[in-house]
Amino acid sequence: MAGKSVWWGATALAVALLAGYALTQNRLLPRTSGASSVPVAAGRTTADTAPTDAMVNTVTSALANVSGLYDMAILPDGLGDNRFVVSAMVDVSGQNGAIPPSGTADTAMQSLVNAFFRDVYSLSEPISEAEITFTEDGTLVGTAGLGKDAYDSLATSTMNGDLASALASSPQRDASSANEEWLELKPEN
Repeated sequence: MAGKSVWWGATALAVALLAGYALTQNRLLPRTSGASSVPVAAGRTTADTAPTDAMVNTVTSALANVSGLYDMAILPDGLGDNRFVVSAMVDVSGQNGAIPPSGTADTAMQSLVNAFFRDVYSLSEPISEAEITFTEDGTLVGTAGLGKDAYDSLATSTMNGDLASALASSPQRDASSANEEWLELKPEN
């Protein structure tokens, strides 16, 4: 039981931080085609460009087939390399918000993980990381993240395209870099 509480607490904190960062970016650093200054650490700043409207449109079009996608953000990765993090929220509820059986939800999330990362990294945009968060009628039930370098490595080793299974069996790394990789689905009751 303690493991579930820690997982939910850590996941809730990660979502809150991502939401806070996204709100800060939208309110304090509005998206423009010029450069903006993003705080890094200990008073240093790194100039990161904001995503262009063309990039936003390209990513939005590429993710149009991700069923249940209801929110997306494209943010500078904060490393001063003019690359970006794509973060998406996907609802896996059944019709009218019905909670699907866990096996059905797991299968849907694994399929969506495969489609999301394939679609994001098939673009020629400067994307260093991508993250997807799953909800069921507003309740957080899973998350996955995969950096571009880790994707390239996994995609080569999993020729069948089953990234979700490869992520589930890989060591989890969440260092916020092009090498991050993780998959966490809701613990079963």
